[in-house]
This record gives sequence, C-alpha cells and structure tokens, in this order.
Amino acid sequence: MIAGYSEEWIFRRCLTGVFKDRLGIVWAVLIVSVLFAVFHWAEFVLVGEQKPFLQGYFIALGQALLFGLVFSIIVGLGRSILWTAPASSPGFI
Repeated sequence: MIAGYSEEWIFRRCLTGVFKDRLGIVWAVLIVSVLFAVFHWAEFVLVGEQKPFLQGYFIALGQALLFGLVFSIIVGLGRSILWTAPASSPGFI
C-alpha cells in the first residue's frame, strides 16, 4: 500500500502541482501522465532486464499513459489521492 500512496503523492500532487503553476492544468496532466508511463516502462525494462523495444512494452507504455490520464482526472475531480492510491498498489488487481 505504501508504494501506491507514495507514487500517487509524487505524480499527482507534487509534479502536477509544479507543472500546473507553470503551464496550466491541461499541460500538467499530459506531462505528468507521460512521465508516469515512462517511469513504469523503464521499471519493466530495468527491473525485468528485458529488451526495451518489444511490442508488449509499447502496449504497456500506452496502458500506463491511459492510467496516468485517468488517475489524474480522478484525483482532480475527487481532490484526493485516496481515490487512486489503492489502485496503484502492487497486487491490487
């Protein structure tokens, strides 16, 4: 559970807040969602020690980008990371 909460706090609260103040909410959500996806893609490659450009990894990158966008919208509307943090925890699904 700690991983999910810390990940959401870093991406949805800290980074989104920094980019929102400088670029606006739309760009902040897009940039943070891309960073979220790249972070997870790199985690698969570095931790899994796999080749980075396999088709499955691009699918995972797209899924992570979609989750990043959806989680950002949920946090923005709900005004709390408590709505998304449990879903970010390993073993949730």
